Amino acid sequence: MNQDETKNLYWILTEVLENCNSIIRGACDDIDCPKYALRDELKKPADVIDHKSCVQKAQSDKATILKFLLEPRFRKYRYEKCCVCHKLVDRLSEKFHIETITGKPTEKPLGKFGKCYPMYFYKMHKACKKKWKEPVKLIT
Repeated sequence: MNQDETKNLYWILTEVLENCNSIIRGACDDIDCPKYALRDELKKPADVIDHKSCVQKAQSDKATILKFLLEPRFRKYRYEKCCVCHKLVDRLSEKFHIETITGKPTEKPLGKFGKCYPMYFYKMHKACKKKWKEPVKLIT
């Protein structure tokens, strides 16, 4: 399997994993689920319909996908260096955080949209976010 196929497979698996996470959180989109079929009739937040079968299936799918994503060929897409502590941070874990900064606008307008504002993304642990300071040269 070449590098492009591996990258495409990684992104497809992460999309399926996000779908499983949303089902577990309660946003089920399965047509056979009773919660999905009666979603328009549920007007009060006190009305709760059980959809354990969807959740159990999503949990088993999530476990299978996470095992599959532990393979060494997906390591370079899954792990990144934290910009604060310089340790590896897992993109799929709950500890992963992306801090976004908008930089100075470009001097020349670009087409009909005017000036372009570059975006800078900093990947870090949630615990390292407290220690992180914004770079001064990008903001001023």
